[in-house]
Amino acid sequence: MERKTATSVSGFSVGENLESWILLLEEWLLTTERFYRLAGQNKGIYKYNERIHVSILAGAAWRCGWGAICEFKRKKSDTERAGRADLWIRSFDKDFLCEAKFKYVDEKANEALETLERACSDALKKYTEMETPCGVAFLCPSFYIEKNTLNPDIESFVDIIQDMKNNMQIDACAWCFPTYDRFEKGGCNDYLPGIALIVKIPPPNN
Repeated sequence: MERKTATSVSGFSVGENLESWILLLEEWLLTTERFYRLAGQNKGIYKYNERIHVSILAGAAWRCGWGAICEFKRKKSDTERAGRADLWIRSFDKDFLCEAKFKYVDEKANEALETLERACSDALKKYTEMETPCGVAFLCPSFYIEKNTLNPDIESFVDIIQDMKNNMQIDACAWCFPTYDRFEKGGCNDYLPGIALIVKIPPPNN
């Protein structure tokens, strides 16, 4: 039987629309790794909800010298009633209004793009003309535990989300699978080894 082996797998890829996010995603990787180390074994952030993931991304923004505010009032364009926005990020020269979604996905990343589109739709309803709308989907991949294969095929999952960027379906992606929680089991005979995010700047509504 194959033996369990674990090394940290992390990285990111950005397109022209989000070149400024190189700094942010570098810090997101470091912040996520730090969370795993500080929280201890079996405390991966994938076990929590969307708000936790947004707070980690906001923390990364502050760490790279930017600014960020989470969960603030913002009126939607399609209603008079005030709602809330997930995340506002100020880079060195641009404001981003980010709406986020969280989704458990299978090892083929099915439903990832649909989840991202929902985030983009929300961002388009809430951004102002001085901001850039931005959809973010946090993805927790679930890897089924097969009898003779103990190591989740993380590299194939990473290839899938990188292909989304290469095919211009998304503008950026990042992934973090730390050593510390690589073989944490879910509730359905599966591994939940880490977290990924995909990002898109949707075209403005006409």
